[in-house]
Amino acid sequence: MATQRASIPLGLLLGVGLGLGSGQPWQPSMAQANELGALTAEPGSQINVRTGPGSQHPAQHYGLAGDRVAILGSAFEPCGSTVSCREWHQVRFLQSGAVGWVRGDFLVQGTPPLSDACHRQLAEERTRLNGVRNGFLGAIYLASSDVSPYRDRPHEMTFRLGGQGQASVLSSPQFMRNMGDRLIQACGSVSAVRYASDASGWHDIYGLINGQVTGFTCVDIDAARDLRWGEYYCGL
Repeated sequence: MATQRASIPLGLLLGVGLGLGSGQPWQPSMAQANELGALTAEPGSQINVRTGPGSQHPAQHYGLAGDRVAILGSAFEPCGSTVSCREWHQVRFLQSGAVGWVRGDFLVQGTPPLSDACHRQLAEERTRLNGVRNGFLGAIYLASSDVSPYRDRPHEMTFRLGGQGQASVLSSPQFMRNMGDRLIQACGSVSAVRYASDASGWHDIYGLINGQVTGFTCVDIDAARDLRWGEYYCGL
């Protein structure tokens, strides 16, 4: 059966119808049911929407960058790894009602809209992260930061990294800073980019400070004060 645009209701085809200053340490977790998000890829390219959580399942539909969805559930693709496996999300397209599964790195979890320039840059960074040996981009989040001093850039973007190769990314400040710089330039509402391990909870943040993208300072979780812009809780 040919792949079809997800704007066609699935029932017709199958017969079925993070805040930076919250005071809590960031923890990687699967998407919650009924959370909203948007597909992301190079603008105009097709994103496979599969019948199950994994590339072994057929793609009977496709979506496009910016398509808004509700997340119905999440599952990990079997991979035999002792470190981490790819996460998939079952989604329902808000416009058409079509339902299917998309890979985690083709979905931005969160509600703010993204420009074509941002989608294009995200596609480039996905390729870079998935090209890291034994590593991959597992999930993308976009959330409001309640301490950002940039009123026109109120959002933080998070990349959740998977595989053994995630350590090589998290130990490369220049790699993360350069990537954060490119994303902040391309994504007009973003003022900080977080890189997080899906295995240990360790994370690092790069964001705008005095007009430059700079690494944030790690603060002990037991510090008896609220976080300020440019700080984050150390990895657990």
